Amino acid sequence: MNGVNQAGDRAGMAAMPEVWQAEAEKLLAAVRRGLSTPKARVALVLRLSLLAPPLPRAHHRRIARAILEASAQQHQGEMFELFGGDMVLLCRVPSVDVASERALHPASLPQAMARLFRADVPGSISLATLWSLERDSTALLAYTAEVTS
Repeated sequence: MNGVNQAGDRAGMAAMPEVWQAEAEKLLAAVRRGLSTPKARVALVLRLSLLAPPLPRAHHRRIARAILEASAQQHQGEMFELFGGDMVLLCRVPSVDVASERALHPASLPQAMARLFRADVPGSISLATLWSLERDSTALLAYTAEVTS
């Protein structure tokens, strides 16, 4: 999991800013690499930092982490865990013939996350955003700049 503190409480996250900064910098480097060949690549941003305290709870992070890590393994990707509970998955979009055979398709993850967190999230908040590196590079770079500052 890229060396991030798995204890996961907000106090633990605040105590290790250099680890979180290093993870954000790894994300920025990965985004830049991905943008050099953006075709058929996506970024799923899960913004658990939007949940009001005491959320996200440790079990929220564990479940989301497991789903994103499994998707990363299936789709030649990387998963990053950031300060505040945000998580980012960068991966390839499988071809149409492979997509039907594999679970955890990146395009289905925003809806899966919405179902997972529906009891804890007001209806107007969208926790998960799926960006195409080809079409949405500006938004992805803006988010990356936000989390590295």
